[in-house]
Amino acid sequence: MNKKILLLCGLGAIIFIMMIILIITSIFRNDSQTIEEELPPPVQYNTEQSNRLVDKVQNRSSLSTTDANIRSRLIQQVGGKSGVIQQTDSYRIEYLYAPDMFQIELTANNVQHSKAQAADWLKSTGLSQEGICNLPVSFYVNW
Repeated sequence: MNKKILLLCGLGAIIFIMMIILIITSIFRNDSQTIEEELPPPVQYNTEQSNRLVDKVQNRSSLSTTDANIRSRLIQQVGGKSGVIQQTDSYRIEYLYAPDMFQIELTANNVQHSKAQAADWLKSTGLSQEGICNLPVSFYVNW
């Protein structure tokens, strides 16, 4: 009888330990799936576009009088120094003094939507599409 009780207790302990192991592994498996689902999409570095930006900075196109005035007004918002001009949950627009250009960080996972929102905000200041391109402006993601 004592052997049967010991055998049942041993089997119960083994089943209990197996249940704990299953619970722990399922918890960790779900955490890793959640992390993978939250990761932003991969970003490809585009050498051609980078070279195009460098060319725009080095060989600046002239702005219309209206676009030049709006550009000056935006720069004055940060006191003529580097600083953040506009920020939302989707993007952050900064003026960079040293290269004398604007930089837009796209902070949401939907990069194209964030880029469109930032461009729309710049247009809402009165800048033309050509003026936005000739500020110059660089877009980047920082994940």
